[in-house]
Amino acid sequence: MIEQLQLDHYAVGGTLIVAVVLLSVLVQWQVKKRLGKDTLEQFHEVGGIYMSAVGTLYAVLLGLVVVDASTRFNEARDSILNESNSLIEVYALTEQMPEPHKQTIKNSIRAYVNHVLTDGWESMTRSELNIPERHLFREIMREVRAIEPVTENQKAVYPAMLNSFVEASENRRNRLNFEQYDIPAIEWFSLIMGGIITIAFTMFFAIEHRVAQALMTAMVTFILSLNLYIAYLFNTPYTGDLCVNRDSFFVLKRFTDDYP
Repeated sequence: MIEQLQLDHYAVGGTLIVAVVLLSVLVQWQVKKRLGKDTLEQFHEVGGIYMSAVGTLYAVLLGLVVVDASTRFNEARDSILNESNSLIEVYALTEQMPEPHKQTIKNSIRAYVNHVLTDGWESMTRSELNIPERHLFREIMREVRAIEPVTENQKAVYPAMLNSFVEASENRRNRLNFEQYDIPAIEWFSLIMGGIITIAFTMFFAIEHRVAQALMTAMVTFILSLNLYIAYLFNTPYTGDLCVNRDSFFVLKRFTDDYP
């Protein structure tokens, strides 16, 4: 249901945030109208204490979630960059290897990169396992392991080549793991309910100036909704308007095309 709404696009997310802000202001006006200013004033002292405690607890929770999601987003970006850089090193060092391994490894890396940039990336955006991509990477692994260095130069270069391939493998695994990661449903429930309760506490106060109070409620709702939306965007690193790009893999493709 959430995926169908395409919330990871700014236009959709921004519209939803505005709708939530307007709804909170409308509810705040209705609460003030039904309870009256005199009744609400009786809640000021106790409500202020409770709101301070709840607001502080919720701010800490929301801040930790946003920081964690941001960290994972950056790690996803780094894993893609490191994977492409490691494959560039493998491709370059292959030049020192004996035939026919040199050309077969180069061809396999080119096939793998082309697949990642097309079908592989599309599979990531749908959080689907791409079997052909896995087979192509395993083919590179078999060919690298099959090399038997002959000259002293090859014997010196081969360990570095193996190390670069291992790094590429680890970063590829990390890249695919990030597409499966999601903030647990219970955590989303806690964040959303905490936001609703925090906003609700702003409605147990009353001041003479209706516009000023509505503006304060709107600002609280906006900042909470915005932080929740940021956490959601960081939670989907391969889709939407805020996503990890494929530039590093395009650099790898250009490198393999320039040095066939």
